Amino acid sequence: MPSFVERGSDYIDGWKPGEPTGDFGLDFLKGELYADIAVRHARQIKDPAFIAMVQATIYFKTTRGLIAMGGCEQGFLNRLARLAYVKC
Repeated sequence: MPSFVERGSDYIDGWKPGEPTGDFGLDFLKGELYADIAVRHARQIKDPAFIAMVQATIYFKTTRGLIAMGGCEQGFLNRLARLAYVKC
């Protein structure tokens, strides 16, 4: 399980990246790295639903005010979008 996912005995928290560093650029890069890790993990377990679970957790936490959409979250989502884009 990737380091940004917390697994308890009766729950999985799909987005626990740790505290922001205060440096937006560094947090953005960390989010991009987490996206690469998430994609690698989803491919390893052969389940794209893992990516959807992480995204849903980010969206849930931001809309509920549990976290702010910071650099890490933006980097994660931006990298996923770039990985998904295939130029024809």
